[in-house]
Amino acid sequence: MAYWLLRRKPLQIINNFNGCEYINELFITFYLTSLITKARKIDNNIKNNHPTFGEFQSLLNYNLKYRPVSQQSLELMIEAFFCGYDFISVNTAPEASQ
Repeated sequence: MAYWLLRRKPLQIINNFNGCEYINELFITFYLTSLITKARKIDNNIKNNHPTFGEFQSLLNYNLKYRPVSQQSLELMIEAFFCGYDFISVNTAPEASQ
């Protein structure tokens, strides 16, 4: 869905404002990050207090703006996020430190 939204660019600006040229990419960034964090039950406090999550969002937005994006590259990005999150969760679980 994110790929087709990016490709079709459904949000159209009637009156220009600062930053409007990449409104579709910004929307898709937040659309994807909300879906993947919801899938792993990551709440807003964790997202806001984790500095690498902000870097992830920024890099995703940059790639949506300036890099060629395919369905496969978006799928890889989502799976990599899940893998990284699951790996960190397993290694930081209380029973893992015993």
